[in-house]
Amino acid sequence: MSDTLLLAPQMTELARLASWSEAFAETIDLPATSRYALQLCLEEQVSNIVRHCDATAPIRVTLTAMADSLVATVADQGTAFNPLDGHARDRPEGTGGLGLGLMRAFAGEIGYERRDGENRLVLRFRR
Repeated sequence: MSDTLLLAPQMTELARLASWSEAFAETIDLPATSRYALQLCLEEQVSNIVRHCDATAPIRVTLTAMADSLVATVADQGTAFNPLDGHARDRPEGTGGLGLGLMRAFAGEIGYERRDGENRLVLRFRR
């Protein structure tokens, strides 16, 4: 089972993202701890895209239910930025960059690729 949501690159879209992802998680009976992790990570990634990537095209979020996991893919056509390459962690204390640490802690796996002019962050959560 899979579903995709297109979001305008605006912070006001976070509420719609939360409602949509919660409904999907409920449909596949995702455990409460994984639902919380999913919500936190999706909100963090989409808000980072809106604030930092100069995205003007819609942000695409795809949720795919696998036998033992839920895979979330967040894609945008903003400025190329790999959050996993480490420079986000090189900021002075108190100036941000905490979201990636949260996503690493909550997602079972995390990956990034730049393909066809898109940033694609892939997160995997236990079912």
